[in-house]
Amino acid sequence: MSGTFEGAGGIGGLLARSHGYSSGNFTNHNFYHADGNGNITYMVNSSQSMVASYRYDPFGNTISQSGSLASANAYRFSSKELIGA
Repeated sequence: MSGTFEGAGGIGGLLARSHGYSSGNFTNHNFYHADGNGNITYMVNSSQSMVASYRYDPFGNTISQSGSLASANAYRFSSKELIGA
């Protein structure tokens, strides 16, 4: 273990996103899927339904996105936080 967030979970260290905090618990959990370069390509919910999909140009610009959480997710190209999100 590296002791850093970047060293956990592979490239970028992203495993899941939780939201919907209520009564001391998060009610919604979504899981990141990345390509071999660490670019987030999909997110699925706990029922394994796709909730976000992304495609990028070679420079990291988002060329398409879809899904109910596509705009809410701030982590995209190279598993890094989207600047200006």
